[in-house]
Amino acid sequence: MSGSAWFYVEPYIHISMMRDAAVLYNTLNGALIEADYPPVVRLVERLSSATNLRVVELTNSEVADVHVMAFVQSTKEAFVGDLLDQAFSRGRPIEMMPLLHLQDGAFQGSADTFERSGQDIMTYLTEVTVYINTSCDRCCPTCRQAYRQFLACTRGMGSSHELDIVHIAKLVEETQGSGLTRVNIVGGDLFQYSKFGQLTDLMSKVQALKIYVTHYANLLGRDESLSLLAADKSAELRILVDFPLDEERFGQTVPLLSKSGIRYGIDFIVQNESDLQSAEGIVTEMQNQVVSFKACYNGANAEFLKKALFLSREDILDAKPSLREIFARMAVNPLAFGRLVVLSDGAVCASVNTATRGQLGQDSLYDLVYNEMVSGTAWRTPRTAAGPCQACMYNLLCPPRTDYEAALGQQNLCHIRTASPAAIEDMK
Repeated sequence: MSGSAWFYVEPYIHISMMRDAAVLYNTLNGALIEADYPPVVRLVERLSSATNLRVVELTNSEVADVHVMAFVQSTKEAFVGDLLDQAFSRGRPIEMMPLLHLQDGAFQGSADTFERSGQDIMTYLTEVTVYINTSCDRCCPTCRQAYRQFLACTRGMGSSHELDIVHIAKLVEETQGSGLTRVNIVGGDLFQYSKFGQLTDLMSKVQALKIYVTHYANLLGRDESLSLLAADKSAELRILVDFPLDEERFGQTVPLLSKSGIRYGIDFIVQNESDLQSAEGIVTEMQNQVVSFKACYNGANAEFLKKALFLSREDILDAKPSLREIFARMAVNPLAFGRLVVLSDGAVCASVNTATRGQLGQDSLYDLVYNEMVSGTAWRTPRTAAGPCQACMYNLLCPPRTDYEAALGQQNLCHIRTASPAAIEDMK
């Protein structure tokens, strides 16, 4: 290179720096450049400065350093950055540096502040999960564990409870005009709910997707209840299947569902390789059916969970998050944000793994949403706040935290051990 030049990084590039290393990620094509060579790291530090706004003049020592210039060339090839001859500019080029901007008052102030600003806080509420009862005649081995990891039925919430239909009706009323797009209805055995007919009639008036969750063994003999669900065209049934499988009962269940006309999908709960193989064998026999596999931690199968859930560096990069997704992850947990859970005793929380925020029938839904917005237990828990993730360069590229972290008692479900790219341990 002859003459002086400006070196700049494109505005759609995510830059992360930890300790003595740096990562530059192209949010348009997924290209990633890692560096731990000290002069290159210092160059990236200068680029990241709010004063320089991602445009710097290369020093003579940098131009003379073959490793620095190799880095510059790699940014050009990955459409991450480029050089601009100073002969073609009268001064430093202007680069628009992306910055996180939160809507005024979104995470601060009082409820009155929201009202005075014209903001409707209820638009942030997008999903509600309602546990209507704890009654169930089954005793599934994962009953007390599965629902803390993914959407699943349970009778393991302690005392026997059935949520008053009056409180559910009030909940539906308060969601009018909100951003609600989905309601999950879960039990115990939800078909044992004493006001099931009233419940389905009430839910049919909700302009959102309704997901009813039940165990496959609770479906036989429920023809009338299935007909009520099938009448609601915005309702779906999620069937939980665990192992060992009652093949005769399951074999009767699938024709029953097809006959009812309700839309349904199947979630296979797997705890080991044998369960997974059994589930895969069943799936090959089912055509055009929505299925998913839910790994369940039972306290003694950590190695299986590591294989099934833990991410490698390659897994993280394959996800190719957009710049908008990365910015969202800076402030909130996108997987938890906007969601509330109502337990069968009326307690309301942001997640079954977090503290109670209030009580249905006593606290307004508006106040519950506001409390979670301002001092959230789940909504405002970005991965960057997790202990081991704070020092990882990939923390904003990594998917947000889920309930699995709480279940396993580990905040980083990955095979990345350090922030330095030179010391990353690949999946073993």
